Amino acid sequence: MDAHFRALGELLVALRDALEADSVAYTLVERVLKEQYKEEAGIWVLRPVREVSADSLQSPHDVEATFRVKNGHAYPGGYVVNVSETCDAENALQLITDIQVAPNVTDDGELLRQSVDKQLERGLEVKNIVTDGGYNGPDTEEFCKKNDITHRPTNIRGGKSAKDRLGWEMYQWQLNKEGIPVAVVCPRGQKGQIRPGRKEERWLVRFADASTCQTCPLLDQCRVVLQKQNGPAMRVTTRSIQVALLRQRLCPEDRSLRSPVEATVRSLKWGLRKDKLPVRGQVAAVMYFTTVALMVNLRRIHAYLVESEGFSDTTAAFVTLFYWLLAKIRLLQRRQTNSVAIPGPRAYFRFFFESVALSLFSPATEML
Repeated sequence: MDAHFRALGELLVALRDALEADSVAYTLVERVLKEQYKEEAGIWVLRPVREVSADSLQSPHDVEATFRVKNGHAYPGGYVVNVSETCDAENALQLITDIQVAPNVTDDGELLRQSVDKQLERGLEVKNIVTDGGYNGPDTEEFCKKNDITHRPTNIRGGKSAKDRLGWEMYQWQLNKEGIPVAVVCPRGQKGQIRPGRKEERWLVRFADASTCQTCPLLDQCRVVLQKQNGPAMRVTTRSIQVALLRQRLCPEDRSLRSPVEATVRSLKWGLRKDKLPVRGQVAAVMYFTTVALMVNLRRIHAYLVESEGFSDTTAAFVTLFYWLLAKIRLLQRRQTNSVAIPGPRAYFRFFFESVALSLFSPATEML
């Protein structure tokens, strides 16, 4: 088998050398060689699996698709679709506000930050974000703090403390205005002072009353270590404190708000056989899902006008299309302030009818 792969490597080298250096084919062959092989003593040897990156080339026809394993299932040559929609209980109508398509190795937190940035630029007001546990992390927390947004995760990724140990979230952490931890209260109510440790991002907690800790029924589970000379002490990292505070802010009651977006994702994928797209390339995938999301919103608006406002089907359809076109005009007018050329009226209507036509004939909209 090794000899077979070495022969393939030599064939790829010969093919690369025969191609023009500035051609697309040369770039693809060179990429496969670098990602799948390594040269040892003039011989091209296949790399071990652990050395092959998840963003290595999966198909010469779709160079942006990546490889991912999730919950034990492999997804070779794929993309991830991230959907944002309104979920305020006071809204009579919930709409999709953003849709993203990215290589499937893209972190959920990165998708969240990119999406919210785009929505804020479009003038949308984002006050609260409800997500599952995949979107949390230091960068996301800093981003939400910077933009004065409340992040309400229903879960959190990462391991939990052992059953025989108290989790850091069982302690009440006190921070100053700069976000630096200054004190902590244990589950039994004893307060300790926090001071910087010897290493960066590490902290030392001192408790004054040693007798309270010695007689505490939770001593076997507590993070405190009884020291003969310095008394009860506890060591903790900055990240452990951050995760503890995040766990204390978990909002499992918001899971009901996330359920509709799961249904929205199923609507977007409806008609796709085994989640296989009928197009290739990230740009084509973005166009596909954007068009389907457009039709989801149009049909929701139409249903709202018919059921809640008493419009007839025909009137509701025309009102829906009018408001959609008006929104596109306002968006293009906003872009004009950034020195972007504005197309004429024909371009508006051509784009509008092409989008609607593609949406109507998309299999992903049949269940909506």
